[in-house]
Amino acid sequence: MTGALSPARALHAAGWFVGIGTPDGGGMPGASRACDARHVVARPRGDSAEFIAGVRAAVTAGGYDVVFGGGDDWMAALATYRDALGTRVAHPPADVAQAALDKVTLAGLADEVGLAAPHTRAATDEVLAAWDGPAVVKCRAHWSPGQTHPHRIDARLFPAAAAARPQVERIRRAGAEPVLQVPVRGDLGALVGVFHDGRLHGRVQQASPGSGRPPTVRRRAPRRSRSTPTSSRGPRRC
Repeated sequence: MTGALSPARALHAAGWFVGIGTPDGGGMPGASRACDARHVVARPRGDSAEFIAGVRAAVTAGGYDVVFGGGDDWMAALATYRDALGTRVAHPPADVAQAALDKVTLAGLADEVGLAAPHTRAATDEVLAAWDGPAVVKCRAHWSPGQTHPHRIDARLFPAAAAARPQVERIRRAGAEPVLQVPVRGDLGALVGVFHDGRLHGRVQQASPGSGRPPTVRRRAPRRSRSTPTSSRGPRRC
């Protein structure tokens, strides 16, 4: 849930009332001064009944105007169960969210529109046998409806497909689908933007140097505009 910390700080700085939901009601985001309220929300597993009940209880207790996920499984589950949660969900429809989180599908879509993306293939036995050179092994996606266990297994780099096979088998045994990806050398950068009606309302930029130093994050919180409506309860709540 550390992915929720930066947006919580940005929203708090912009005047929002921020609540955090985690399985134990705490964690790093909950310890932040940007967090105004803490709630117990189970991870979305199985039929996700506990997850849905936890989100609904948090929404009722905090009167939140909008909810969003701080990780892949939370984001995908909120998109999937949006109609049962009792408030707005700041994610696209479930099929769009699932496509965005599916590494093979996303790489294919990027290629279709001319964006450079690492060559990514489902790690079938046939693909393993034909793969030439080093490979990054990772899970194709980290959540799907009905799953009963976590699908997040850290990505690992291997010098060849033969060396990667034990990791591929490990992911398969966990019930997830492994993929092979051509490694990309150099620094890692990420830019996340919040858009509404064609306007950029906030962004988070992250840079992770190839030297292995911790990532640096630059935040730009959206500014409150006089023309922006707020909740009748007072500060907008997220």
